[in-house]
Amino acid sequence: MDEREQNQQSTSGRSRQDTTHRQRRHPRKEGRLPIGFIIKTLLLIFICTGVIFTGIFAVYIATCIIPNAHVDVSEISMSQSSVIFYENSEGEWEELETLHGGKNSIWADYDTMPEYLSLAAIAIEDKRFLQHNGVDWRRTAAAVVNLFVHYSDDTFGGSTLTQQTIKNVTGDKEGTVKRKITEIFRALDFEKTHSKEDIMELYLNNIYLGHGCYGVKTAAQVYFGKDVSELTLAECADLIGITNNPSLYD
Repeated sequence: MDEREQNQQSTSGRSRQDTTHRQRRHPRKEGRLPIGFIIKTLLLIFICTGVIFTGIFAVYIATCIIPNAHVDVSEISMSQSSVIFYENSEGEWEELETLHGGKNSIWADYDTMPEYLSLAAIAIEDKRFLQHNGVDWRRTAAAVVNLFVHYSDDTFGGSTLTQQTIKNVTGDKEGTVKRKITEIFRALDFEKTHSKEDIMELYLNNIYLGHGCYGVKTAAQVYFGKDVSELTLAECADLIGITNNPSLYD
């Protein structure tokens, strides 16, 4: 064997060794799918699932929620109390007795209420009442997130004054997801046919304020011995503050 053949064999041997060494360091990954393909497949499955559930939810809203979204307040009994008056010897009418129905409640027109009552209710219960259309989506989203992740130690709901009013006048206070969704669509529909003043009037006449008082008129008489129209700023704040916990703050 001459010197050239020996060099060729030596070079061929080194090449085979280098190839074997590279194969050992970088073994072929046969039978494995690319990461990009897996991610795209999972994303497609997620999107398709979301579309399916969105369609099902839309059908549910259209068939089960929207048909029950309209609330006609005129058909709801407010169970107001009746006041009996008598004419005294001087020809003046004085209150003789108040007869309670299902609850101690006397209606007060919005124009007879101090503006402080409305401002206090907005400050405590629904800061964006004058801006939203029945549902405060920002507050609702925050309440849902807080329910799952508990980013805040304070417990709060997403109900607006409109939603609370509907719940109070209908008596529908069932703690279910269906009721909350129905309440949202009722609030959106309600604000299409009622002004903010109408809603505030309904709210202030139906909230529970402790000691069997429903509405600010009876509460003003029980707590301060005066008509609701005579309440001061501090007294208005006191009354609305009771709504956070009537059994404690009354």
